[in-house]
Amino acid sequence: MKEVVGKWLRELTSTDLGAVYPQSKRKVVETIIKYSRKNLVGKGEIYPAGVENLGIWKATKAGMDRVANEEDKWAPKYVRVFSMIEDEEEKPLIEIL
Repeated sequence: MKEVVGKWLRELTSTDLGAVYPQSKRKVVETIIKYSRKNLVGKGEIYPAGVENLGIWKATKAGMDRVANEEDKWAPKYVRVFSMIEDEEEKPLIEIL
């Protein structure tokens, strides 16, 4: 989680990193990262985490094929969110890291 946020999501502000979903109070960024990993494992594009590779996202052959086929076609997409709130009880993720 720390490397994903630190290396790949540098554009996020402390407000972004501290945002939580209104009902569940779960952190938005952490939830999206966890969902993304689970989704890629489900598609067979990365290997599931095991004791020996905990925290490592290793691409499978299918994942590498997808990268090769979509590398020039992919562009980041952003969504404007109006329903997030900052969690005042917990420290933002950036402070934890």
